[in-house]
Amino acid sequence: MNTGKSLRIAGFAALLVIPVARANLTFNLIPDPGMPQFAIDGFTTAANLWSSAIADNVTVNVQIGYAALGPGVIGQAGSAFYETSYSSVGTALGTHATSPDDFSSVAALQSGTSFNRLINHTSNNPDGANSSTPYVDTMDRVGMTTANAKALGLVGASGEVDALIRFSSNFAFDFNHGPVIDPGKIDFIGAAAHEIGHALGFVSGVDDIDSFNGTSPGFAFSDNMVDLFRYSEMSLNMGAGITDYTADTRDKFFSVDGGLTSIALFSTGVTFGDGRQASHWKDGLELGLMDPTVAFGERMDFTLNDYRLFDVIGYTLVPEPGTGVILVLGMMLILARHKASTER
Repeated sequence: MNTGKSLRIAGFAALLVIPVARANLTFNLIPDPGMPQFAIDGFTTAANLWSSAIADNVTVNVQIGYAALGPGVIGQAGSAFYETSYSSVGTALGTHATSPDDFSSVAALQSGTSFNRLINHTSNNPDGANSSTPYVDTMDRVGMTTANAKALGLVGASGEVDALIRFSSNFAFDFNHGPVIDPGKIDFIGAAAHEIGHALGFVSGVDDIDSFNGTSPGFAFSDNMVDLFRYSEMSLNMGAGITDYTADTRDKFFSVDGGLTSIALFSTGVTFGDGRQASHWKDGLELGLMDPTVAFGERMDFTLNDYRLFDVIGYTLVPEPGTGVILVLGMMLILARHKASTER
């Protein structure tokens, strides 16, 4: 289930569309009316960072904006979602497998038309509604952003908007993306690139579990693509290949071999987890582009962790992608100060 992350937008036919393409991935950036050119240019540069790394011949439509937002709100972002059967996803991943990580991760997927996972904070938890105690649940559906579905060939080309990203002009941004970011500003290009990463599919359904407070049953929460590769020591103790869809403080990690090898830790949830959205890497470890926080004046790199995750959720990487250096900002862009850092 992807409540709170879905986006349905229509009526953009009259707006300017800016094609951005390197390699095969193309972005149609659709500016809000009156958006300043320097902000459009910043989004264009951010999109080019992704286009230089991903070779899939698909077009992703992103509505972009730069204007004054509400008090304390640094930005707004959301993505359109698509849900299909687990078996369809397994077939699509197998068809699109090109790398060693692809072949390993597909081979490690649980067989059949459904899969087992650990889950908690549901209305039908055997230990009581909203109990934090994990239990094994069976799921047969997978959700993903429409951009991710396009890359997997599950949906065709469309003019519908795949994502919306807006930043507030009330905040100080550095639009240069140079070697040194102004210490009192946020790297706009890096922030935009991070949000594009969410639109491309770095989204965990654990954030839904974390925010619904046990009001919905387990079967209402379909896994997202990232969650098919999210494991914990406890989930693996429950059985080979069982994934972890819980919101709590235990470590959850990314793996491409069914949990045998931990590649990088995930954040575990704002409410019941470590205080960061589960749709990110673990905070404070400098794991990659999709980290949850960033300091003012900071510029960060894509890492191999980022490339490997987008590879196994269905994208084809450009061989030996260049290491783009970018800053990251969170999917929920409410400005907060915590140890001199900004929540991404």
